[in-house]
Amino acid sequence: MRTPVAVTAITLTALFASTATVGAERLITGADIKDGSITHRDIKAGSLKADRLEPAARHRAFVSTQRRSRQVDLTDTAVTTLKVPAGSYAVQASLSVSNGASTNSNMVCELQDSAGVLTSQQQWMATAKGQVIPMTIVGVATYAAPATITLQCFTMVGSTSGNNGVILAEQVTVADKS
Repeated sequence: MRTPVAVTAITLTALFASTATVGAERLITGADIKDGSITHRDIKAGSLKADRLEPAARHRAFVSTQRRSRQVDLTDTAVTTLKVPAGSYAVQASLSVSNGASTNSNMVCELQDSAGVLTSQQQWMATAKGQVIPMTIVGVATYAAPATITLQCFTMVGSTSGNNGVILAEQVTVADKS
């Protein structure tokens, strides 16, 4: 049988230990947390919603997908388009380029907006008819007003098509240089 002093000591130790952690939880603020000390692994999935973040910390991405094949000729052919609100973006487009001819073929694809060409990529294909090659194009853009980004392609030689075109525009925060 335990003595009353031992039982009292155990009870007091448990009481102080539990109140110390509760008190510490209430005393920790954002100012106490060092930059980089908390990572995504420390945050329970679904516990933090975007509407609770400052606007600059919110992540927005926009995507457009064209699931069918688009025959490409000597003129610009829009494979897919994407409308985005004002902001700064890292833009990536991808598609499969198909050679419909039995000779060498090429296709030039560009990311365009109302101001012109953001970036372009040229793909030369080998002689195999029906050969399919992936193409990826990346660029950056900043818009003061809503804009439309278009993945456009044309061919200079041969018979080509663009398949499964995708544009992904991820809104980014531009650092203030002042």
